[in-house]
Amino acid sequence: MSQRRARNELEISQPSIHRILKDHQWHPYKLQMVQQLLPHDPQSRVNFARNQLNLLAAEPEFFHRIDWSDEAHFHLDGGVNRQDFRYWSAENPHFHTSKALNPPRLTVWAALGSSGVIGPFFFRGINGQTVNVNGQNYLAMLQQFYWPAIQNRPNIGVQIFQQDGAPPHWTLAVRAWLDATFPNRWIGRDSPIMAWPPRSPDLTPMDYFFWGVY
Repeated sequence: MSQRRARNELEISQPSIHRILKDHQWHPYKLQMVQQLLPHDPQSRVNFARNQLNLLAAEPEFFHRIDWSDEAHFHLDGGVNRQDFRYWSAENPHFHTSKALNPPRLTVWAALGSSGVIGPFFFRGINGQTVNVNGQNYLAMLQQFYWPAIQNRPNIGVQIFQQDGAPPHWTLAVRAWLDATFPNRWIGRDSPIMAWPPRSPDLTPMDYFFWGVY
């Protein structure tokens, strides 16, 4: 509870509350929300990591054949994350900013591998408006943007494609295309060679790419 609420409920003075907290060196900590995990999720992550280590031991160049892919969302209203925003001043400016209920955003996709970066690809609809990513437009992006960019690679026959377990990536049409285009050579949910763990932390080279570039 807050110091004010503690003072009112315990009927003691504010200086006493502050002194008690100071003497015990207690500090306020903010609750962090994390991804809910199911009982078998930790073991799934361990199995996934061991599978990668085994593949790397058998073929040291294995990860050089992978294109790591992901999407990121960018808000277009110039808004900021208030948890990360601080204004340093000698006095409290008591300023505020407005925020739209559903601010427009743009979804960007890219892939990163030893051959370089493919993308970015911007998911847009008619007249350039932003659209949500679904199985249909995700598959269209793979077929019309990603595949033409890599199909002439000299090592295309051993190329591996990675995606996470997001719902658009798991549609039957997407998986059928991946099975036909990258037979036994794609990583993702229900992958034939390396199943992406459900509710995984999803930390791949693409996350570092989006953090560092955009």
